Amino acid sequence: MSNMQLDTLRRIVQEINASVSLHDSLDIMVNHVAEAMDVDVCSIYLLDERNKRYVLMASKGLNPESVGQVALNVGEGLVGLVGQREEIVNLDNAPKHDRFAYLPETGEELFNSFLGVPVMYRRKVMGVLVVQKKEPQDFSEAAESFLVTLCAQLSGVIAHAHAVGNIDVFRKPSNGPSYKTFQGVSGAGGNCLRTCYRIVSTRRSHCDSRS
Repeated sequence: MSNMQLDTLRRIVQEINASVSLHDSLDIMVNHVAEAMDVDVCSIYLLDERNKRYVLMASKGLNPESVGQVALNVGEGLVGLVGQREEIVNLDNAPKHDRFAYLPETGEELFNSFLGVPVMYRRKVMGVLVVQKKEPQDFSEAAESFLVTLCAQLSGVIAHAHAVGNIDVFRKPSNGPSYKTFQGVSGAGGNCLRTCYRIVSTRRSHCDSRS
């Protein structure tokens, strides 16, 4: 990682440690990551195990009204692919991937570049961190390492929030979940997979917190 990324990492860790809630921590991370990586979107989806959904819990670049309201079924879309494989997914032409799901409710445009990293704690997927750009590009290994390191920090914060019951959106009210599950628009068939993306195994020592 570059010196700038290391400085950003230290600043994010300091601010997260000083934050008073999970939601504050997630907002801190998406805002700093979007700025540091110069991306159009940074989002965090957390796994709701009870309802088998990935819930959009924080985002810089998507419609703020969709945060806490939009969810993808486990295994749905590229977010579901990251969680299912427990691997980094790095795409330079995401809309062409057969697992791509476009959610117009988030106010997003069709972003070409996609980098998704699983957030894991003790070998268990807790969520997915995603960055996106309009311009087609293959994110560098340095960018991957930067997000993997951040996910290691984030995993402990999320695990603590689960332990103390501080993830409000997962508290199921009497009339069902507090969020909506939207039907995404699928991408193209699998005949373009070789040229559209590459999947890189996540290093456990970096992304899987065992503390």
